[in-house]
Amino acid sequence: MVNVIRILATINSDASYVDSNITWTNNNEMTIIIKTELDDIRDIVAKHPEAWKKVLDDGDIYDDTDLYEDLYEYYSSDPDYMPYGTQKARDGDPVEWITMRLDDLGAFNRAEWPEFSDKHQGREDAHSHLDYEDEISDEEQERANHIAKSQDRGEL
Repeated sequence: MVNVIRILATINSDASYVDSNITWTNNNEMTIIIKTELDDIRDIVAKHPEAWKKVLDDGDIYDDTDLYEDLYEYYSSDPDYMPYGTQKARDGDPVEWITMRLDDLGAFNRAEWPEFSDKHQGREDAHSHLDYEDEISDEEQERANHIAKSQDRGEL
């Protein structure tokens, strides 16, 4: 799963306003970082690390009120996410909906959260999991993505 997509484009203009997700370099090159839903969840989890560690152990997002409220706010603020009837608990349970959504994203997969593993306890670098020797190359990732798409289309 790709969590961040980086696009490098050359722009020949003198734009005076640029969205905060776009970075300009000296050569009028622009880097666009597109955040995924899982990246947004990571930002929320970063505010509640102890609560998330417990969630990874028992799967219950409702144990910590602050974590749950932040997740609820995130998913209820966009009409493309949690349906209004579920938000109001008329047509569904918001806790169950958020839990299922996080599960669909793979958010309960401990491999997505190496900073919460025993191996990384006490390390201050939030991206320390990137220095693994078993990290796959871009070519291997591209091949894996291609195979996954082929499987989704029923070709394999």
